[in-house]
Amino acid sequence: MLYYFIVGVLGLAIGSFLNVVIDRIPNGKTIFIDRSKCDYCKEELRWYELVPVLSYVIQNGKCMRCEGKLSYQYPLVELLTAIILVTVVYFSPLVITLELIISIIFILTLIAVTIIDLKLLIIPDQLMYFLFFVFVLVSSITLGWDVFNSGFFGDVILQWAGPVVNHLVSASIAGGFFYALVLLTKGKGMGGGDVKLAYIMGLFLTGTQTLVAIYAAFIIGAVVGLVLLAMRRKKFGQVVPFGPFLSIGALLSLLWAQDLIDLYLTVFTVR
Repeated sequence: MLYYFIVGVLGLAIGSFLNVVIDRIPNGKTIFIDRSKCDYCKEELRWYELVPVLSYVIQNGKCMRCEGKLSYQYPLVELLTAIILVTVVYFSPLVITLELIISIIFILTLIAVTIIDLKLLIIPDQLMYFLFFVFVLVSSITLGWDVFNSGFFGDVILQWAGPVVNHLVSASIAGGFFYALVLLTKGKGMGGGDVKLAYIMGLFLTGTQTLVAIYAAFIIGAVVGLVLLAMRRKKFGQVVPFGPFLSIGALLSLLWAQDLIDLYLTVFTVR
């Protein structure tokens, strides 16, 4: 329990950083140099005003100086990040592996993508470039490490190239599928950001996981769309961001792809 508590606290801190990413990346601002400021009075926030969740609760959701009302986004993202991080670690081996670290980086970036897309209906290129860079970096490190350990460059590069090519093919198929949807709908059903996100998903997920993620995204999107229509929160033809559904599908697939496949076969297979 102590282990998961520490992971949860770390998740809250990372969620606080993700709020910075969410607020600054779409506006072209740096995320590392400038201090956090109040959205209203623009005064720099002191350290005790930045404690995840706790500061928001103690301040009653308001700035301590100008009493401007703070967005619910901040504690919600912090809590969501903590919950997701604990869930990912819970369903992973209790050892820190490169694969686990990569998965966590991927998922954390998807959290930022989800909130930004919900708020602004965009998926920032910077985040997609970041994940592509992570994929290239990790692939290069893996190749270098394997060569260093074995010394047989020819055999190693063939073993290394297989999974990399599979991911590139999976990414190309996923991205191509969404690009075709953009062309068919003339950009009304999907956007360029969805194409890039689908491509990136293919890089970080296996082919099967990518298929499950996309299928789950469409199912969840359809259900949410019908609910919004029934509640009259949306009308036919109105834009609903698809990035969050892709992100949810990717998370579900990363954790439970085979379980979801088994569930699907159980429900829809005629015996």
